[in-house]
Amino acid sequence: MLNNHRRTKKLSRVAAFAVAVALLVSTSMISAFAMDTWPYSGDQALGKNEPSVHGYTAQDIAKWTPESDLFADMLRSFVPLQTRIDPFTATQANPNLKSDANWLACDADYGNAFLDNPVYTNKFAQYHFQFWQYIDYYTYWHGSGAAYVPKEYYNPGIDWTQRWFEFGVLNIPNPAWTDACHKNGVLSLGGLFFSNTDRGYQTYKNLLIKDDEGNFPVAEGLIRMADYFGFDGYFFNQEEQSPDVAVADVPTYIEFLKVLQRAGLYTSWYDAVDSKSGGNSFAYRIYDNNIDFLFNNGEAVNSNFFINYGGGSTTANINNTINYLNGNAAFNASGKTHWDVMRYPFNFEDGGANGRFGTRNGKSFLPQFTNSADNGNLRASTGGFGASFVFTHLDDDIGEIGINGVKTGAGSKYPYAFRADNDYQWMVNVRQTAIWSGPYLDPKN
Repeated sequence: MLNNHRRTKKLSRVAAFAVAVALLVSTSMISAFAMDTWPYSGDQALGKNEPSVHGYTAQDIAKWTPESDLFADMLRSFVPLQTRIDPFTATQANPNLKSDANWLACDADYGNAFLDNPVYTNKFAQYHFQFWQYIDYYTYWHGSGAAYVPKEYYNPGIDWTQRWFEFGVLNIPNPAWTDACHKNGVLSLGGLFFSNTDRGYQTYKNLLIKDDEGNFPVAEGLIRMADYFGFDGYFFNQEEQSPDVAVADVPTYIEFLKVLQRAGLYTSWYDAVDSKSGGNSFAYRIYDNNIDFLFNNGEAVNSNFFINYGGGSTTANINNTINYLNGNAAFNASGKTHWDVMRYPFNFEDGGANGRFGTRNGKSFLPQFTNSADNGNLRASTGGFGASFVFTHLDDDIGEIGINGVKTGAGSKYPYAFRADNDYQWMVNVRQTAIWSGPYLDPKN
């Protein structure tokens, strides 16, 4: 879309394509100085009274009202969820592919800035997702600084992992992205993240506090927020460990999640908790030690499991999960299929274009994830973590190679932000197209 700007005139179309694809397939995703999310500057800086999305602590959620929330009335989406067009085999690039599986994208929004997340912006160099027809759910993983975090805490000269300002455990969807989701029939989900390394005093226990009537104020707050802001549910990323989730808290956690289900919200659960021990563990399948976070006492607890990447023989894990579900009374009574409740995703954030869907000795398990006896169709629903790397990791991928003498990576205290430069967005466009339509930018090839 930027083929006529001054830099690309110096490259032939073939050369430009080759450069972008080379950057796409780079495996050096984790560099010595990973590209950061910097505040906007100049006339693109967030205005004093400009509405922007911020994070929320559990305490914020429990007492949340629109009147008490900064800019709440300007962070709403009013676009209703549209009905998706039914698949039409005759128009598919590959008529042999079925439409049973669905996709959950866990990605960035706009510039993915912790403290600058405006509803609209005059900055062109942002992450813009274009392939809505391929996905069914969109959620976010970057987190947001809590409201009123002083801007001086955001120092681009300090590695972001060492900036100890308060993050919320919840970041709600940017309403502009919910608008785009709903226009394309995609559900928009807020993200809740618990980790003992970067959320300070905040813990899952804050969710489970009950009032005098035995209700969960945080669950009720989450319901109010989704209804007011116009999004569809939540993605739960429960990764606290040492200490893990206490065994005694597991039944209360399940009770909390059921409240959201009864309210009609869609909730996706990252399968990182053993329901028998409370331990932070990855089973890579649905079985006795985690089924209670999907179905418990005949009732739905979450809408879907986002199963961890990899984990040995994917074919065996998928088949074992399907067989296990078929023997579960609550699943059979739910009217759902295994495509609805189990998801085996790709890790683009760590693996780039390779997706790092469970690699061992350099060999991908993707062939086991698909069924060669069934024209390469997927065995289960899927999704992606960090497909937005095509934008957010542009500088990491350019790395020490440099462009026009400008280098990033190790040795640069203030790396030049290619991803924030309009002249390099053509690279982002080609990289994104290659992810979703194949390396030749043609879904038929």
